[in-house]
Amino acid sequence: MMDSTSHRSVLLQMVRARAWWTAWWAASLWVAAGSPVSSGRDKLLYIMMDGLRWDYVDQQDATVLPGFNRILSEGVRAKWTNPLFPSISYPTWTSLATGLHAENHNIVGNYFYDAAAGDYFSLFDADATGKPKWWTAEPIWTTAEKNGLRTAQYLWSRCDVPIDGVTTDFCEHFIKIPGKEIFATNIQRALQKFDEGFDFVQVRYSRFCSSYWSLQSNKAIYE
Repeated sequence: MMDSTSHRSVLLQMVRARAWWTAWWAASLWVAAGSPVSSGRDKLLYIMMDGLRWDYVDQQDATVLPGFNRILSEGVRAKWTNPLFPSISYPTWTSLATGLHAENHNIVGNYFYDAAAGDYFSLFDADATGKPKWWTAEPIWTTAEKNGLRTAQYLWSRCDVPIDGVTTDFCEHFIKIPGKEIFATNIQRALQKFDEGFDFVQVRYSRFCSSYWSLQSNKAIYE
């Protein structure tokens, strides 16, 4: 395992190398970081890069993404993964957080309608997505908080909604933020949270070319 100084260096290399382009599937990267604080516990940084094709890293020269390739060489990766159905943002975010399929955690789309109540869930409507009625499954940050760990989330789903009366220590729930720079900012903020004694921090980013275009398209190359 890398020490905390080395780990930070790798993450910063990822940011400088435009690492918002580099992830697996629409899933996540787990990194165990050595703790620089007095708790003595390991820290966990969970980076979810939504919408990037699983093979993008393999298509790049190793020198283009030095930080990411170091994590790959010193860690592990799956050979493949089967996507959730439906393989879109909110259901996948919720499955990654709860370990459940969409039919079990009930977030079945980015947009859906409750005909009985005349109510709706809509991707970019914070009032609609923030209703506690939708959120019935326990996410990983709630489980961690129940076990005495401090957690934080950046732009991850509706991390602000209490589950069983428990909330995360820090949450910036999903909102639509333009620009690539927010990823670099939130990585820096996540590392600062570790200095403040947090145990588990999640960072989500989704401005990826393969969310909308083929990786070989002119638009994707421009992005």
